[in-house]
Formats: sequence, C-alpha cells, structure tokens
Amino acid sequence: MLPIFVFVVFSVASFIVIVGGSMETYECQHFQLPDAGDAGGLQCLQYSRYFCLTGYWVEATQSDRGFEITDKADFVELVRGTYERVNWFSFEQREPGGCCEFQSQVYLQHGQPKGLSPLQYFAKTTDFSSHNKKLNFIGARYDAALCANVISRVGFGTGRPKIYGFRPDSVALIRGSDHHTVHIFRLQFIIGDLSYDWFKHTILCRAHPWICEEHPLSRTSRSTK
Repeated sequence: MLPIFVFVVFSVASFIVIVGGSMETYECQHFQLPDAGDAGGLQCLQYSRYFCLTGYWVEATQSDRGFEITDKADFVELVRGTYERVNWFSFEQREPGGCCEFQSQVYLQHGQPKGLSPLQYFAKTTDFSSHNKKLNFIGARYDAALCANVISRVGFGTGRPKIYGFRPDSVALIRGSDHHTVHIFRLQFIIGDLSYDWFKHTILCRAHPWICEEHPLSRTSRSTK
C-alpha cells in the first residue's frame, strides 16, 4: 500500500530578500534535518525524527579575546548536561549520538577563533528566541523521483541568505516527522515562509515543547497558520 502524504503549501512573497541580500553581519544557528538521502541527515535520523542542532556560524570577529587553555574543558562542562535537551548530538564515530568531542570541536573551529568565550558561544548556539532571526542558510539535494529539492539543512540568523543544492525550477520540501506530511515551499517565497517561528512551531517544539514555553513565538508571526 502506498503511503498517504499531506502536502502543505506556502506562498508569502519574499523573493526580493534572496535577490537583494543583506548588509548585516552573517550569523547562523545551524540545524541538520533527518533525511535518509543525505549523509548528515542519515546520521541525524539515528537520534531524532525532528532535528539535530549542529552549531552556530559567525563570520565576523566578535572581540579581541585570546585563546584560553581551559576553553575546551569549560565548553565541555557547559554542553555535557545539555546536549540531549537541545538535540546537539555528536556525529563522531567514536561517540555516536553522545558528547562532547564533536561539540567542543565545533566551538574551537567556529567560536573561539571569533573571540567568543565558551559561555558566549554556548549561549548563542542554544538560544531559541525568535528575535532578529530569519532564514539565512539552506542546504538541499534534488530528488528526481519527487521532482523536488529536499531540504536537509537550515540556518537562521542575520546576513545574506546562502542557498546550496537547489534546482531553481523545482519546489522545495521538508518532510514531516510523521513521514506522511510534506511541507512544500517555492524558492521565490521561501525566506518569508520558512520563518524561525514556523520552524519552532512545526519542528523544534514538536521535539521539545519547552522551547516554545520558554521562547514563545513572535506576536506578529504568521508562520503557524
């Protein structure tokens, strides 16, 4: 028996954002989505049907703070008791789904060189508030059987959107955690439609309701309609 899919289509115009970009400094809270057709997505799928947090990317140097010899150990202490709560699982073969070599290497590569202390980087990575966050990263793969771009990675923050793996003549989709719902997006509208509030309501808070309890959706959000 063939599976039954529920298709949810979005259509809020925002193509000008993709074309025009932004002069803001690029910062991005980055997520891997479970996807059996993508290497990272397959790893994520082992630990969650919803999402995997993978880090926070910062392009501009944040301060002149130097490296401290205790940075790695301090970061490990921060993430050790939290990684499961925020789905920040290790993709390392030696600690699959665990902690904390994978997470600390992310900090040492993307936080420490930018002048962020362990606490500052941890706070940015695990901040689920909606303030000043728009879709600014998409990683996708084209699925010929579906005639669609399957989104496997997303990021939210500030700065010009970065979009990889898209065939612009095809729609994009995110599979629902129930494996029956498929959320469809048109590329020219995706920046407005795939908002952080939509992502929280539809994905993050389905996995962890506390996220929406502690970080409510924006009052002006139209993403959950």
